[in-house]
Amino acid sequence: MKVLLVAATEAEAAVFRRLALPGAVRDDSFAGNGFSAGCSFSAGRDPSGRDIRGNLHLSLMVAGIGSTATAWALTRRLCTGSRPDIVINAGIAGSFRDSLRTGDVVMPVSDCFADAGVESAEGFLTLSEAGIQDPDAYPFTGDRISAFNSSGDQHAGPHPFSGERTVVPESFFKLAAADIRPVKAVTVNTVTGTRETAGRLMLKYDPDIETMEGAAFFYVCSRDGIPFIALRAVSNRVGIRDRGSWNIPLALENLVLVLENLLKNITLKE
Repeated sequence: MKVLLVAATEAEAAVFRRLALPGAVRDDSFAGNGFSAGCSFSAGRDPSGRDIRGNLHLSLMVAGIGSTATAWALTRRLCTGSRPDIVINAGIAGSFRDSLRTGDVVMPVSDCFADAGVESAEGFLTLSEAGIQDPDAYPFTGDRISAFNSSGDQHAGPHPFSGERTVVPESFFKLAAADIRPVKAVTVNTVTGTRETAGRLMLKYDPDIETMEGAAFFYVCSRDGIPFIALRAVSNRVGIRDRGSWNIPLALENLVLVLENLLKNITLKE
């Protein structure tokens, strides 16, 4: 199975390169697109003697910060590189909830472009509220993009250019859903730094977390028809900007542990 891991920054990627994957070796065949470096590990047994089935190839891409960079880099990679079986977006996030503590790892299952809209005398309007976009135009449903449809299945279909359908083992998604808390996300172009903005976002969207890339990642993967999953670790509380209260190292270390568990437990569908 070919897995593409997408990070926003080199600092995040540097931590992900320490993933403890059995028999991992560097593979720079992805470096030609200017973003990727990877490793691969093959069938065998891990140090505990557990069988590792199939042949798992992991490549890492640093896409850049924000929706525009993510959309461009990921689209280019999917159109020009070796096509992965699944794409994983991993990084940090801000939490709106007291129940989500710094270091907690979550799985966004619904996202939206929270600041794409129209400013009016009545306040902020989404594009659909302003009457200039269909709220249910694919891949949106009610202005949001979901990782799963109403049946609990991925929005994964044939690739629009090749017509090839990617198959990812159901066990992968079941494992993720069982072990990781699903959350509702918002994607912004400006990191929230005041109680007023945090309150407005809460009132408008009732989100659990905030990121700068999530909705763009959902959008590209949904339109491309490729299976995907997003993982985020809480680095800070959304509200008054206080970098002293952030803990990015803890968030990334916990995120690596979750990634290792997921990747080590991938089994190929027979």
